[in-house]
Amino acid sequence: MADPERLRAERTRLEQLAAASSIFIVEAHGDPPDRYTFTFHGRGLAPNVTSHGEVKVVEEHQCDVRLSYSFPERPPEVSFTTPLLLPTGPFSGYVN
Repeated sequence: MADPERLRAERTRLEQLAAASSIFIVEAHGDPPDRYTFTFHGRGLAPNVTSHGEVKVVEEHQCDVRLSYSFPERPPEVSFTTPLLLPTGPFSGYVN
């Protein structure tokens, strides 16, 4: 398992970042936290699910972040949970 003290230190840093930001909210899950939900407030584009092929403007974006068992040697897994439009093609939500 990832070092519990390291995980707690990461939470503290993320909470400090969120406190200093007007667009970023962080929600920690677990004790010590190994999962997070990040919310970003800002204008972006997303596919309009009610109208095939159309896009819409959205004001909020969310992603889930999971810290692996061997964190920080292995990077976190990041997946967007809100629709996101990328000009390069289909997007499953996972970030490699």
